[in-house]
Amino acid sequence: MKNRHLSAFMLAARNVVYKALALSLAAAVVQLALLFWQSGSASDFQAIFDVWPDRAYYLGAAVLYALLWRSGVPKGGVNPDYSYRRLRVSETGAALWQALANVLCFVVYQGFILAARLGFAAIYMKNPTVPVNEMSLFFAAYGNRGLHYLLPLEDWATLLLVTGYILAAGAATAHGSFWARRGKVSGFAVMTLVFILGSGLIANDRTAVVVCAVMALALCAGSCIGLVDRAQDERESNGAQDGGADGAKI
Repeated sequence: MKNRHLSAFMLAARNVVYKALALSLAAAVVQLALLFWQSGSASDFQAIFDVWPDRAYYLGAAVLYALLWRSGVPKGGVNPDYSYRRLRVSETGAALWQALANVLCFVVYQGFILAARLGFAAIYMKNPTVPVNEMSLFFAAYGNRGLHYLLPLEDWATLLLVTGYILAAGAATAHGSFWARRGKVSGFAVMTLVFILGSGLIANDRTAVVVCAVMALALCAGSCIGLVDRAQDERESNGAQDGGADGAKI
C-alpha cells in the first residue's frame, strides 16, 4: 500500500515539479533584474521592493496557479487517471497526492522569490555608499507587503495567512485538474484564485488577516472534500453489478 501511494505521489510530482522549478527560476531572475533596476531611483531601501517587484511576484504566482490547474488535464488522448488506476489508487486519493505536490510547488516558488530578494539585499548592503544595514531589511520586511508575505518574521497572523494561501492554492489547483479531466470547470479553483488576489490586497489589520487565513483554510478543506465524482462512482458501481449479473447468468 505504501509503495503504490508513494508511486502515485511521485507521478503527481513529476507532472508539475519541472514546470514549477523552471517558472520559479525565471521569476527569481526577473525579481533580481527589477530590484537592481529600481535601486538606482528608489527614495529609500523599502521603496526598492515596491510596485514592480511585487507585481512580478504576484503575476508569477498566478501563472504557476494556472500551470498547476492545467497540469492534470488529458493531453494527446492520455488521461492521468488511467495511470493512477493501474497503481490501484483511487482518483480521490490521487487528487489528494496531486494537491500535496502542488502545495510543495508553491513553497518552492516562495523560496526562490525570497532567495532572490535576500540575495539582492545582501549584495546591496555591501555597497559602502548606501546607508543600509540589517535593520533596514527588518523594517522593509514589515513595510513592504510582498516582502512581508515572504518574510513574516514574528507576525504569526501573516504566517498563518500565507500558509492558508499556499494550502488553499495547492488544493484548489488539484480540484481544478480533477474536474477538468471530466470536462467541467472547478468553482473552487476560480473562487480560490479570486479570493487570494482580492484578500491579499485588503487584509491590512490583524483581525482581517486572521479572518482571511481562516477563510483560506476553509477553501482548502472545501477543495479536498470536493475531490469526489459521485456520478462516476455510481456508473462504475452499476457497471460492476451488471457484470456480476451477466456472469451469474452464464
